[in-house]
Amino acid sequence: MMHLDRRTRALATSFSGVAGYVDAIGFLVTGGFFVSFMSGNSTRMGIGLAQGSMDAAFAAAMVGTFVIGVMAGAITGRIAKAYRRPAVLCLVTLLLALAVLMHGLGAGVSWPSKGTVTAQTQTPKLGAPRLCCRTPTLTVRRGRRGR
Repeated sequence: MMHLDRRTRALATSFSGVAGYVDAIGFLVTGGFFVSFMSGNSTRMGIGLAQGSMDAAFAAAMVGTFVIGVMAGAITGRIAKAYRRPAVLCLVTLLLALAVLMHGLGAGVSWPSKGTVTAQTQTPKLGAPRLCCRTPTLTVRRGRRGR
């Protein structure tokens, strides 16, 4: 079991709350896809493939942007070295701000519940929050060890 100081526990709790909020909003906006729950998206992808639905492509894009977010957070942390935590937190903040801006500008449209594709897809708008869902975990876990 990990022993974390009070400050780190508070930071982790805050990150969990923000990630849950972003995931819930993303779930509602996408009509049932997950922003940070890869098992759910993998299941949706399998169901979409079995039904011949475009939901499979959307779920695959959600998983892909999540993986890119993991890589972006890890690379940012390695480049920042001693300033890993502030650098990764800055990246997360910028990506969330980008998501809010894109949403405000109407970039993308809701994914239809029937599995048909409209002229635009939600993926560009949701890419930013997807990218930042994994990075806070990296910050808390690795930031405490000073790597």
